Amino acid sequence: MILSLLSAQVFSYCQSPDFISVRRKNGQIIKTIGSGSSILFETKEGYYINGRVKEIKNDSIFVTTYDIRTVPTYLGVTKVDTFGTYLNKVNYRDIKRIKVFKRPRFIRGKIDKLLMYGGAGYVGLNILNALYLKQPVTEKGNLKSLGIAVGAVGVGFIIKKYFYVNRFSRRWHNIVYVKMS
Repeated sequence: MILSLLSAQVFSYCQSPDFISVRRKNGQIIKTIGSGSSILFETKEGYYINGRVKEIKNDSIFVTTYDIRTVPTYLGVTKVDTFGTYLNKVNYRDIKRIKVFKRPRFIRGKIDKLLMYGGAGYVGLNILNALYLKQPVTEKGNLKSLGIAVGAVGVGFIIKKYFYVNRFSRRWHNIVYVKMS
């Protein structure tokens, strides 16, 4: 009995405990990627790879990607089918940036565009309306509402410029390979 357990231990295989982490400059970990986790990243050549991590070893990450396409059937209709699966091997130094967050709410992700489009639309319609009705755009009450609309465009621009939206790692983040074995 003990001999069979010992022989089973010799032939058993465990996953590599190596992982990749995205860290801030001060060393704080933002995200950790290990075997079995989903990943979306951009390589330094500009390719995006989206899939499930199969294995991380020898400074490389192996990602299984699925090519899903719509294919016609013999009945003349189409269906979605997995056209193929591919195993991509990428060295961790070739990763430019990794997606680290998902945005859970609608307003938080769209407030900059809503402010900019809404403010610009109000300014444009106000000027067109003033030209159509042959009224001066520079009336005191009209200038106040135009100022609020221009302020909304400015706040939307500031939110878009300084509050990061797409949630990929930034250039000042470090992508670190952690070898555990």
